Amino acid sequence: MFTLCLFVMAGSINWLPESKALAYWPMWWSFLSGNYGCTVTDFLFVLAAWGLLLAVPSIVFAWACQAIVQVFRYAGQSGMPRLQG
Repeated sequence: MFTLCLFVMAGSINWLPESKALAYWPMWWSFLSGNYGCTVTDFLFVLAAWGLLLAVPSIVFAWACQAIVQVFRYAGQSGMPRLQG
């Protein structure tokens, strides 16, 4: 669930504001409305590549956060002292 939330949030951000590039979700709106200036194949390739560029960091970050949560949860259940901080 956390991965999906990160993916949706990352797709809503325009990572290159000084360029003419759009965020991921407005690009999908452009595709669905037919307002793109290239072939369908080229545009779908860009959407797939952009999706992978957003998905991979989202997955890795979510896995790391899940591992941290599990460590703290295990530490609390096994009687180990919790980290102070």
